[in-house]
Amino acid sequence: MLINQIWKTVNVSSILVLPIFNKEMDKFTHRSNGVTYLFNQLCFDSGLINTFLSSDINKCDTNNKYLHLMFDSQALASSLGVRGVTSPYFSLNEAIMDSIFFDSFYFYNGLSILTLKIPSNLINDILLIEDNKYSKVSDDYKELLSPFISRVLKKESDIGYQITKTNLAEKIVLKSSDLRKELSHLLSETISKEQEYYTVFVEEKETLTFNQINKAYHL
Repeated sequence: MLINQIWKTVNVSSILVLPIFNKEMDKFTHRSNGVTYLFNQLCFDSGLINTFLSSDINKCDTNNKYLHLMFDSQALASSLGVRGVTSPYFSLNEAIMDSIFFDSFYFYNGLSILTLKIPSNLINDILLIEDNKYSKVSDDYKELLSPFISRVLKKESDIGYQITKTNLAEKIVLKSSDLRKELSHLLSETISKEQEYYTVFVEEKETLTFNQINKAYHL
């Protein structure tokens, strides 16, 4: 696994929150002989730059929780057919906007921000994640992270492929012993069973700001 690169570059919400939409968005994926193109992997392959659990740009109802997805607009608008996805929608952008979870769309400097509303029954789980208690999420939340496929398509993003192929999110919330060994090796220190098996949730990295947009624009 590219755990070193993932650990350093992929924030918590991209790993632990984005996959909760996989099953709902499954109708937009291609399946053949047990091979599936998962929504979160499709996002990485379609120009996903980052996800955020809060925003200083497009203010949302504070009684709810949202996931803000930042994409490169050109990659997001490209044909799903080019990526081998059989779908009634031309692009992932269109598919997301027709989802029951879609809330809003924002365009700025060649970047597209799509906001998804997190189901109300999962808000307490999101609060636990924000409090760095990844393994304490509910069984219902863990079920959304569990694999419902046998094989994953290898596509453009190595990181997206590794995250979905190894089902990293489930390994984190279930405290996989294999992941603990891998992290101990990566960090050159023993990770205890009491610790959480991913990097610490940092509010600054999980908040969408114009500074975040400008940094992404100049990548």
